[in-house]
Amino acid sequence: MPNTCPTLSFIHVIGMKWTVPIIEELYSSRDGMQFNDIQASLRSITARNLSKSLKILQDESMVEKRKSGAPEDQRIVYLLTRRGKDAEEVVKTIKRVGVSWYGLGRLCASTKCGTCRVFTGRITTALHNPQQ
Repeated sequence: MPNTCPTLSFIHVIGMKWTVPIIEELYSSRDGMQFNDIQASLRSITARNLSKSLKILQDESMVEKRKSGAPEDQRIVYLLTRRGKDAEEVVKTIKRVGVSWYGLGRLCASTKCGTCRVFTGRITTALHNPQQ
């Protein structure tokens, strides 16, 4: 396997559309989240895209899939690994810089990306049409 730049590799993963919202959701969940709960929280993600994104994050050792609960009531949950928690710190910094560069102030700073109307495309902002 050829050597790749670790910085560019990280930027590639963190820059995928659903990485930040998934990391934010899992970061706020102490005991992990089930697939359907993540999908419900993110609202506009399809099951296929969520499954694909979680698989990539697992391959990158950012998310762990684990059985949880008593044997008779086991469920599968997704949790952030140490790497995923480290990525959350980067996400906070990216959001802070994004707000200072592009505005939207409290809207962006106080909202998880997966539920934000700007992120999910439910409203149009000057970011999408900077000439106006």
